[in-house]
Amino acid sequence: MGGEGVIVVCDLCWVHTMPRSVRKDQQKPAWHVSYIRLLGQGYQETRHEMVKKDRAMKGFEDSAAETFREAQHEIRHLKGTITVLRDELEAQAFEKARAVQEAVLTSNDEIQQLRQTAIALRAELEALQFEHAQAVQEAASTHLDETQQLKHTISALREELVAQTFEHLQTIQDLSNASRDEIGQLQQTIVALREKLIRHGAGVREDGHG
Repeated sequence: MGGEGVIVVCDLCWVHTMPRSVRKDQQKPAWHVSYIRLLGQGYQETRHEMVKKDRAMKGFEDSAAETFREAQHEIRHLKGTITVLRDELEAQAFEKARAVQEAVLTSNDEIQQLRQTAIALRAELEALQFEHAQAVQEAASTHLDETQQLKHTISALREELVAQTFEHLQTIQDLSNASRDEIGQLQQTIVALREKLIRHGAGVREDGHG
């Protein structure tokens, strides 16, 4: 049935493609036999061609199936590679994020330490400045006290020197007055003695003449 169906189909196709003059002659018995033979030959050629095409198609399907299997294998391999790369990328990203976080924490710790160090140094500097200012003030106060003491000492020494000078001048004056009095007394004594000598000499001379 299948063969007859094919023959009929081929017959119809052949008739359709034959010239009009040939289709008129097919009604003759002699041509009908030749036409049947021609149809059989065409059927064999068509069948052979279809077998070739079927084999080619089967080979193409096998090749396509092999290509599809290879493509599926390559796709699975690529998916595995993508999964591995994604996992590796995620691991690297996690490691990078962890390293960045550790660096930030370390940087924050260093910043806090630097801030504490700066605060300690500032406090120490302020303490040193306060101590220096206090030392300067104490030194100035001590210098002022020493200056005042020196001024008082100088004033006392000046007063003492003035008093001693006055006393010395008074002593000199007293000595000068005493010396003047003594000289006056000595001069008076000398005058008196000279007068006595003169009188004594005059008396001696008078006694000699008498």
